[in-house]
Amino acid sequence: ATLKQAFLESTDKLFPTYIKLLKESGSGFFAKSGLSWVDFVVANYLLSIRINEPEVLKKYPELEKYVDRVHAVPQIKEYVEKRGQIVL
Repeated sequence: ATLKQAFLESTDKLFPTYIKLLKESGSGFFAKSGLSWVDFVVANYLLSIRINEPEVLKKYPELEKYVDRVHAVPQIKEYVEKRGQIVL
């Protein structure tokens, strides 16, 4: 398998688990208590996929909404706007 094929196979295994955990938390984030450092790591990972391989994330609209939700947090939104776009 090529590197891309291996990546695609891994997302097909991993992303449904992400969705399950997000639903189980009930908060819209990975922790039941709300936004945590895990969300920053996962949202950044998913954002890099959205930028570099957009068709991959389009199969998982729940995760696209999750990335948007994390980036809609006022402090994060303000930081990203000040920082500008970066290449991931």
